[in-house]
Amino acid sequence: PEQVQYFSKHILEGKGYACFCLTEPQSGSDASNVKTTAVKDGDEWVINGEKCFITNGGEADIACVFAMTDPSKGTKGISAFMVPTNLPGFSVTKYEDKCGFRAISTCALKFDHVRVPASNLVGEEGKGYIYAMKTLDKSRACVGALAVGIARRALGYNGYTSFGPPSRPPCCFSAPPAICEMRAMRIARSSFSRRSGRR
Repeated sequence: PEQVQYFSKHILEGKGYACFCLTEPQSGSDASNVKTTAVKDGDEWVINGEKCFITNGGEADIACVFAMTDPSKGTKGISAFMVPTNLPGFSVTKYEDKCGFRAISTCALKFDHVRVPASNLVGEEGKGYIYAMKTLDKSRACVGALAVGIARRALGYNGYTSFGPPSRPPCCFSAPPAICEMRAMRIARSSFSRRSGRR
């Protein structure tokens, strides 16, 4: 409880942001494929590795980083750490240029010998994967709702209804007319299926 209060106080008061650092370049959808390491050095942990597609990565004051503390144990060797982003060795290496959802950053992060106090270990050593899965379970409904909202807005913006496309298809980024028409019909079919599924 003390740890949660310490790290979340300024965020809950609207004075800062946090980010959830699980995904890595080589992992794809396999959350257990963690190569970032955290090695104990006295009363500190030294973190090395890279994370990608991190929401809020460029603005966060605190990063919850999942790192391997004991590779021999597989997922039971993954631990979680609270890492202030103003520490030496932390850097944002890339801002993703997204097609949509641009009001918030999605970034690649690098941890180069970032040292955090031993007290920044979240919960128990080796329980990081469990913590990550519980967090993802709670967020899936929100992510699904977000995706549906974006899809509904995109369909509405382009003027598509359950009766088909508008008389003039939307811009298709300079694609040939035949390709543009094909995309228009696919979107119209998707819209019709979505609306039909609700009835």
